[in-house]
Amino acid sequence: MTEAMKNDFEKRFHSPDGEKMNLELAYTFDTAAAEAFKEEVQAVFPDNEIVMQPLSLSIACHIGREHLRSHVPKRLKRSRQLLETFIC
Repeated sequence: MTEAMKNDFEKRFHSPDGEKMNLELAYTFDTAAAEAFKEEVQAVFPDNEIVMQPLSLSIACHIGREHLRSHVPKRLKRSRQLLETFIC
């Protein structure tokens, strides 16, 4: 999965080091496997923060146990300003 992430970062998003990307991981049930996957991704993108959360029960009940997924949205330049606008 990390090879696919590297390929997408470079070719689709023009950010080979992941600088323009947010790294988000999700899992069901097996936190040890999720932590191992997080370490694998962190080794490939050492300068990026990785957010990891369990998938919601409504998703987990359909896909089953021991599922890992990555979600890597492109970072918006003004995301912090937009967030502050919505919060205030």
